[in-house]
Amino acid sequence: MPSLLLSSFVGRGRNAGWRPFVFILLLSLLSAALLMADDLLFHAMGGAHYAVFEPVYGLVIWLLALGFWLCRQRWLVALVLMLFVFMQIIQFANLAFTGEPLSVSDLQNALQNPEDIHQALQASWAPYAWVLVVVGLPYGALFLLHGWLQPRLGLPYFSLAWLLILLILAAKPIRASYRDLEDFLPGPTRSALHNSMNVFSFFAVKGLQGDTTAPASDMHAMVPYRMTRQASPSMPRHIWLVVADSLRPDRMSLYGASRQTTPHLQRWMRQMNGIRLKGIAAGVSTAVSLPALMNVIREPGQEAWMKDKRHNLFRLAQEQGYETYWLSSQESKLLTYLGRPFIDHVVTKENRMVGFMQRRDALLADIIEKQMPTDKSFAVFNMRAVHFPYEENYQQDRAFTPPWPTTSEISHETRMLNAYDNAMLHWDDVMDRILRAFSKLDGEKYLIITADHGQLLGEEGRWGHNRLQPEVVEIPMMVLSGNTAQPADLVQDSWVSHYELGLWLAQRLGVQINNPNADVTLHFNHGDQLLGDRFVLPIREWPDRIEYHAPVLLSTLKPRQAADR
Repeated sequence: MPSLLLSSFVGRGRNAGWRPFVFILLLSLLSAALLMADDLLFHAMGGAHYAVFEPVYGLVIWLLALGFWLCRQRWLVALVLMLFVFMQIIQFANLAFTGEPLSVSDLQNALQNPEDIHQALQASWAPYAWVLVVVGLPYGALFLLHGWLQPRLGLPYFSLAWLLILLILAAKPIRASYRDLEDFLPGPTRSALHNSMNVFSFFAVKGLQGDTTAPASDMHAMVPYRMTRQASPSMPRHIWLVVADSLRPDRMSLYGASRQTTPHLQRWMRQMNGIRLKGIAAGVSTAVSLPALMNVIREPGQEAWMKDKRHNLFRLAQEQGYETYWLSSQESKLLTYLGRPFIDHVVTKENRMVGFMQRRDALLADIIEKQMPTDKSFAVFNMRAVHFPYEENYQQDRAFTPPWPTTSEISHETRMLNAYDNAMLHWDDVMDRILRAFSKLDGEKYLIITADHGQLLGEEGRWGHNRLQPEVVEIPMMVLSGNTAQPADLVQDSWVSHYELGLWLAQRLGVQINNPNADVTLHFNHGDQLLGDRFVLPIREWPDRIEYHAPVLLSTLKPRQAADR
């Protein structure tokens, strides 16, 4: 019966007349509507999506849908639709979790950190399972239409339909071969499929090759820093730096949060004459902030300085006779630009895999308790702390009872915040053990605690990091020493950047770093990518506040004009 109805409408042979063309027109309009329906479904289901209809884009999608029907090749249509489904699931999953469209840097981060993505999916796929419905309904309808109707229509074959499909699909990758990243940035008001075609095209052409380099800017022509070694430096015997992943100061009771998330740290701050500072992260991802901090680099785009390690803190420490430690509960690839040749003892997730699976950050406390330095030590602890998925940071510890519930009966947002605070409290327990070990060391000593970056915790529907947002840029910073006098060169600053912390650490190691390019009131967050063109964030420091300026592409950033943009 369906076939008879189709035949009666479409017609056959000379009597068909105009009816096949009208039918094709209606089918292509229906297909185009289905290709753009996921935007409406996502918005209807509560997603933070602001796509508007763009006539030119709508025309292109209609031409693509028309080509699908006129090519008479179901395998080709199925192949293209499967490609779109793949892109759209990733696009909407990212949009649902972060509140922002997928970017090239998101794909690069996913490729570089597949384990993080896998863990995030395992821990939090259920609240976002509706994304599969958003993509599955319209694309399922398209598969059914082409699978059932195409062989029954008996339409004439149009060879130009292949060319039409090829031209539409190849337009973006061809453009990506000669245009810069700025032309492929996702737009919040664009259709999700439009953003996906832009981002995946640029990623396929340049991202996989790591070729995201932008034209050189004035930032690449910085005057080298001058290093002056102190004639007879009075150096501390021990310097320990703790970099805890994703710490938000406003969730720490030490910084005024209502929940007691850092009771041990507060006690140690009192006992060891600690100072509490407000910090500015060098990047919004670990892979960016750590190299900038450990290589004491203020200006973005100085990849050569990271590679030659001219003012690397591990290098300076080893040259001054310190025994150097890198104790990390994360992957070894983070060491790429951190000065591995200058580190005496390295612990990473790879070389203690079973231990970290069972103990997480607590293993770092186990190690330092058993391998206490006896002479001069420069140790950096890179802790997972409160990185998402938050529950995985503490649920393996049977001795720890999380005080805030994370059961399915409460809302997703409350469950995430509770899990974050539980992870913070568990990290505070680990820090208690590290500080107990540190307190036993003799001589002048310093222990600095900071974060690689902050974390979005549901603001405007956004979660995670890798975003140039204040919640990700602003971090805690603490210095504990047990000495009577506090370090005046840090206390006098209302805000302390990672770069300024690096300068202070270098001074403790007997080296004065002078930067002729520096403006003491201007800071930079280097963004979420270590290499190539990317957005960076100029930040102006005032006596009572910091002021965020608009993010600027590195390729267009000028040192003296950055704060005026």
